[in-house]
Amino acid sequence: MRFTAADDIPLSTAAGRDSAYLAVHMFNGQPYEKYFRAVEEVMKDLDGRPHWGKLHYQDAETLSGRYRTLVSLSFWRFGTASIRTAASPTVTSIGS
Repeated sequence: MRFTAADDIPLSTAAGRDSAYLAVHMFNGQPYEKYFRAVEEVMKDLDGRPHWGKLHYQDAETLSGRYRTLVSLSFWRFGTASIRTAASPTVTSIGS
């Protein structure tokens, strides 16, 4: 576990609040989905924000209340950018 002070980076896990980080890992090849979803359920009640580079099951709806800038960034990214150079299935699901 580690702790960090709040910052002002729009999609940072510490945006606007002090934060604590808890890493959850599984051995390669182990069934993980049930465990990760259970952890996310606990984290939801703690206003948890997923690491953007790690597997998670969040989407625009579940993340919008956790990031005050997500709606405006989604508009910029998907409303005005005609070429989706950074689009991935995860980015597309969050921005739609």
